[in-house]
Amino acid sequence: MRHYKKRAAAVILTACMLMTALPVQSGDIIKVYAGDNDFSWSTYSKKDASWWTSSEAISYGDEIVAYQLWDGGWRKDMKTETSGSWNKSTIDNNATWGQIRYLAKLYNATKNEKYKTSCLKGIDLLINGQYSNGGWPQVFSDPGTYHAHITFNDSAMVAVLRIMQEVGDGSEDFAFVDSERKEKAKNAVNKGIDCILKCQIKVNGTLTAWCQQHDENTLAPASARAYELPSVCTSESSGIVDFLRSLPDEMKTKEVIRSINAAVTWFDSVKLDNTKFDWNADKSDKVVTYSEGSTTWARFYDLQNCKPLFADRDGKAYDDVSKISQERRTGYAWYGSWPANNVKLGIISEPQDDPVVTPSPSPSPSQSQGAHLYVGFFDKDGSYSTVSEAVTAAAQINPTSEEQRVSIHIAPGVYREQIIVNTPYISFINDDPSAEVRLTWYYGIGYKYYSMGSDGYYNAENARNKTSKGEATRWGSATALKGNADYFRAEYITFENSFNRYVTDEEIADGVEVSGSQSITFQRTKWADVTSKGSTERGAAIAVEGDQSEFYKCTFLGSQDTLYVGSASGYFRDCHIVGNTDYIFGQGDMIFEDCDLEFAGYSDKAVGGYITAMKSKGKTLFYNCNVTAAGGKNVGSGYFGRPWGAEADVAFVNTKLQYENIITSAGWTKMSNNDPAAAHFKEFGTTAGGNPVNTSGRVQNTVRYSGDGLDVNTYLNGWTPYYLNGKPADPVIVPPEKIKGDINADGSLDSADILLLQKWMMAAQDAEITDSTAADLNEDGKINIADLCMMKSLLLQ
Repeated sequence: MRHYKKRAAAVILTACMLMTALPVQSGDIIKVYAGDNDFSWSTYSKKDASWWTSSEAISYGDEIVAYQLWDGGWRKDMKTETSGSWNKSTIDNNATWGQIRYLAKLYNATKNEKYKTSCLKGIDLLINGQYSNGGWPQVFSDPGTYHAHITFNDSAMVAVLRIMQEVGDGSEDFAFVDSERKEKAKNAVNKGIDCILKCQIKVNGTLTAWCQQHDENTLAPASARAYELPSVCTSESSGIVDFLRSLPDEMKTKEVIRSINAAVTWFDSVKLDNTKFDWNADKSDKVVTYSEGSTTWARFYDLQNCKPLFADRDGKAYDDVSKISQERRTGYAWYGSWPANNVKLGIISEPQDDPVVTPSPSPSPSQSQGAHLYVGFFDKDGSYSTVSEAVTAAAQINPTSEEQRVSIHIAPGVYREQIIVNTPYISFINDDPSAEVRLTWYYGIGYKYYSMGSDGYYNAENARNKTSKGEATRWGSATALKGNADYFRAEYITFENSFNRYVTDEEIADGVEVSGSQSITFQRTKWADVTSKGSTERGAAIAVEGDQSEFYKCTFLGSQDTLYVGSASGYFRDCHIVGNTDYIFGQGDMIFEDCDLEFAGYSDKAVGGYITAMKSKGKTLFYNCNVTAAGGKNVGSGYFGRPWGAEADVAFVNTKLQYENIITSAGWTKMSNNDPAAAHFKEFGTTAGGNPVNTSGRVQNTVRYSGDGLDVNTYLNGWTPYYLNGKPADPVIVPPEKIKGDINADGSLDSADILLLQKWMMAAQDAEITDSTAADLNEDGKINIADLCMMKSLLLQ
């Protein structure tokens, strides 16, 4: 984040001060002195090939290596050792990614291995420092500050993505990178693009652009410095769109193209014509003036009405730049032409979906039958704003059979609410697997809240009154499937308890404090590091107590006690479960097939975790599952589990470990004096890197040398889950043939379509084309006057 005028003045002043103190340069050799700290990749990107073997290039390369930090990155001011956030590795202002580019060039020119080693160490930081949601922080290992937010500011994340692209593709500068890193870099790019798409801001149901920074957990627009408020930002968004446009055709999915088009359309809608922001006549202030033919954009637009937004150092928002202090008015780029080129380039033609010709009926019951409710869909009448409202409506329908199943379709987004289901035959469905539906809440054990009811669950009246506080039940489960919630299903849903992941504003407003009922002293504040080992306590993402519950491609996020499975049966297919201590626990008959089990790790120390803690009742099977460690956190060697009950019954079959010692040599350990050797623990076919692991040190009686009886069908005991073979195909509905020119999609081409297109081309506010592909009659990828003429001609025929 730069203050160009101040920085330029500082550089000039520093240069003047040093001129008499430093030795004079000789020839073309530029000496680098301690205190000359800023690194700018743009300075070196223009150098020709011969320069990279010069003593100047090598001398500066040696300094880059010398000032590399322990984790592989570099400070914002490379040589300035300071305290706090800016003494850590960062991607702000060219740092880290700029040095990586320099070292790659230098290694290719000199073949000196130390430059390669340093460069690879930097690349490893970028790969490992990426959040699981695909974003990168401004500063690494700096939780609890705005530097931890996903940062688009100054094109930081885009610059990292471009390096990851080049590494993954093995481009000329990075051809020396090994295949394993290349594969990781490709994956990082895909995750990064997904993060960009998920961060794109909706205002009143319409996709717009992006904020400078987004919350690293919720992806919501986030503030940075006091005068950089949550908003839609044109400057950084323009760079994001440039990056998305630059993707190779095979990566420009429909979602990417729609994202580009939405941003460009928004840019065009908020431009300020005949407007200029510049110095006044005596250069004493900056003012907005009328300027014929000029077009500009505000840097920030508010999140409610997309109106220009300004702020001062006091953090207050204003709707007019003249209302902020002169120092801020003249010292920051409040207006600019950043989106101009993207508006000039216009939108991209969106690919049409492949037509479906023949129906494919499913032999198993279809989720298309019964009732359908909707949450978060702005374009559907009767859509609910919260999941809880839809659950209440489903309870009133009172389904009692599969034919009466109530399917609750949830639009992508983050839903902050405790959700309680106590009705059978309910499904939670995300119809867009490429976008996340996250159901999240913040209760944890050992703390009390204003919003807590006497039953240990959220109570709206208590939340409003704030008269007394209560404690949570059922491990603070963010989603609770109670005993009557039999035959529940969920697909492509993320269930999260934020308690051990981040602190929310809602939690602080809810008066969270230590309850005194447990031996807990950790104080939860807005910027507290709740991912540290010492802060961790029980906080369940979901408690599953209904019989025959099923989850398909769902994600469960927590740390301690993430997923509770009660004394019932359930089936988890292709799911991702994250946690540290006993993160799958309970006493039900549960099957986990083809699931990813991830140790979340801690911010401060590497401590081994426990995947399971099961009671004596019930049997649990993990079949063909993967055990992995989260990137960016400290993860110690953990255990398959420990017995919550003396005769706990857990089997891990055909498990693939990310690396062999991710599970300790013993494999299992005791709990509450319950001996793992006396429990019914079973392990068969465990591998790491495709090779059998060494099980000679496992707890006695836990290793099996035959898989007999350790299969899914045996454990199902006659039950056939809906998702047993993946998601059954719903009946395919053949769409009606599109009529050219029928842009309002009413089934015919008529004068209403012509009038609508005319109004749309005149940018009338109430003109919205329902079917844009029907408007492009000449199929040139644009909608213009030629299409209008063709439409009129067709109507006359």
